[in-house]
Amino acid sequence: MMKSVFAASALVVLASGPALAWERVTTEQQFRDRVVDRQIVTDEGNTYTSHADGRVTGTWQGHRMVGGWQWHQGFWCRNVRVGQGQETGTDCQVIELQGNQLRSTREQGRGTSGVGTIQ
Repeated sequence: MMKSVFAASALVVLASGPALAWERVTTEQQFRDRVVDRQIVTDEGNTYTSHADGRVTGTWQGHRMVGGWQWHQGFWCRNVRVGQGQETGTDCQVIELQGNQLRSTREQGRGTSGVGTIQ
């Protein structure tokens, strides 16, 4: 009985294939090709788009979000304002992709991470 459970488990693992690894976006061209002008929907339901002209637009916690972005030394740097609040200040983030998932890690990869789906 135990052998058949182990064999069935091994078959499920093999059938599902290897997990995709996160791939870091290292150039502005990669970012433009894979992310720019496509909406990102976060796990929390927030949305944002990095536009080709350097704008960032979206909705964050139910409020309109606007700002700008640029690519700088391997990082996606953005400064946004949510609702009527103050600008957040520039934060340069590591961007990684896994299939249609995007992971951004704040403070040049030293801060918190968030995951979203590229639409």
